[in-house]
Order: sequence, then structure tokens, then C-alpha cells
Amino acid sequence: MTSCYKVYDPKINTNQKVLVVNGMITNKTDAYHVVLTYARPFNSSEKGTPVNSANVHVTDDMGNSYNFN
Repeated sequence: MTSCYKVYDPKINTNQKVLVVNGMITNKTDAYHVVLTYARPFNSSEKGTPVNSANVHVTDDMGNSYNFN
């Protein structure tokens, strides 16, 4: 077997905090939650740093908005 590869350099500023949004919203009437963290280094075993006291809302293409507590 043979293979080849090309190194990919995304040129990301590692000093920049990147927000990660994790959640799932469907069309069912249910309670939903969204978890906000700051990204961790690639292939790291560290947990993402949680974000607290954020104002979170979801807006659709018809202008409806839902605020999370």
C-alpha cells in the first residue's frame, strides 16, 4: 500500500477564543438547552472552558426569536 498526504495549516490564531455552541432544537414541544464552551486545542484531552452568564437566543428566517434562560 502507498499513500500520500499534504499538511493542512488552517492559520488559526491560537490566542483567539473560539465559542463552541452545542445543542439540539427540533420542532417538538419540549425543553431544550444549549451549552456554550470555548474551544480546546485539537486532539487535546482537556475539557472546553464553560461560558457562564451568556445571553443566548435563536432566531429563524421568519424573524421569530426564542430566548434561553
